[in-house]
Amino acid sequence: MEGLIPSTRTTSPITHYESLIYFGFFIFATSLLQMEQGNSKVKYPFRLCKLNDRKGDINKRWFFEYYVFDPVINKLKRIIEYIPAEFRSEKQRIEFFEKRKKIIDKVLESGYIFKHVEKETDKPEGDQKLVGLLVALEEAKKAKSAQGAKGTKEKYDGQWNVWMQYVNEAKLQNKLLNEFTQRDAIRFLDWIRENRNVGNRTLNSYRETMRSLFFECMIRYEEAIKKNVWVGLPVYKSAEAVNYTFNVDQKKQLMDWMRIHDELLYIFCRFIYYTLARPSELRGLRVNHIGETTILIPGQGAKNDRTLPVRIFEGLEKIIQTYKLRGNQKHLYIFSIDSIPGEQKILGRNTMNERHSKALKALNFPPIFSIYSWKDTGVVDLYMATKDIDLVSRQCRHHSLDMTHRYMRSLGILGDNERAKLAPELE
Repeated sequence: MEGLIPSTRTTSPITHYESLIYFGFFIFATSLLQMEQGNSKVKYPFRLCKLNDRKGDINKRWFFEYYVFDPVINKLKRIIEYIPAEFRSEKQRIEFFEKRKKIIDKVLESGYIFKHVEKETDKPEGDQKLVGLLVALEEAKKAKSAQGAKGTKEKYDGQWNVWMQYVNEAKLQNKLLNEFTQRDAIRFLDWIRENRNVGNRTLNSYRETMRSLFFECMIRYEEAIKKNVWVGLPVYKSAEAVNYTFNVDQKKQLMDWMRIHDELLYIFCRFIYYTLARPSELRGLRVNHIGETTILIPGQGAKNDRTLPVRIFEGLEKIIQTYKLRGNQKHLYIFSIDSIPGEQKILGRNTMNERHSKALKALNFPPIFSIYSWKDTGVVDLYMATKDIDLVSRQCRHHSLDMTHRYMRSLGILGDNERAKLAPELE
């Protein structure tokens, strides 16, 4: 375990009680703060607190850093603290930083140094055998969500909501962790199949999520659980995904309906079609992401957490100009619940999908389609118009052409039509 300790330098003396107040916010999951006297004859080096505002991008997490002397490694140690997520505006973040900086700089100038101390235990207190199922799993979910990318956290959160529905229906609120059996696991999967109308791919996803959470529980509550009940359950066979695209008439029907009945949805779907972005990636799109020839798709909603550009095609440029989506108010969301653009982004991850389902039902479309079909349709139309698989790959932000080829095969496109004409003919 580690912590910050003061030396005995007499510059701006700080009491032990004040020290605890100053550094109360530096307690980390793996760190313990401890105060101890250092060598008064040594002048320890340090670097004062400095803000990293991520080049003014309020969509990214701001943090500040400072350096304190670590006597064990005999050099400065970098300390980072992130500005809490609830501070959304630039003004709030700067005010928070300035208050912290005033405290931190004063303490550093008082001679504080870094101290390594022994950690007593990482195990939860109390009788582990009596830990509740929900308590243990929620701790495991928090840990796994923090370890993974944003897409991982959203997956755990979404499946956790379904799990809690089952817990309430099956009355498992008072069940202990060590009382959950493999039979209980199978019942949960059966319940999902019967009540959620999902396929085998989704069932396997739930199975892997719960398997992962229980492995985390085995680490945290080793006295309560010796075996992962999700290990050994059969993997459900699933066919390779098949994606469906809109034909010319279907595209026109939907666009005409949305233009009249849901203008925001109309713009949203056109953005999906031209940018080939996922619906979740467009929810956080702001005016400042739209450039002259490209759009930066924010990494917060992307599977790989990377912010990457896509090209603005002529059809999308018309939408951008018509709705004045470029301007000085860079902070505005493109897709907002109050205006286009607006201050408040769309609430709910599935809001636009639900509105699109309403459009599909109004036009009696089969259930094979979803809002994601606009992305699939955009891929097919772009390739058929250009025959340029590299362009499609870049617009999809795929990390390899092989990934693009697999995706296009799921859409019924092989990408080698010209070469196929050279195939031999049997006489």
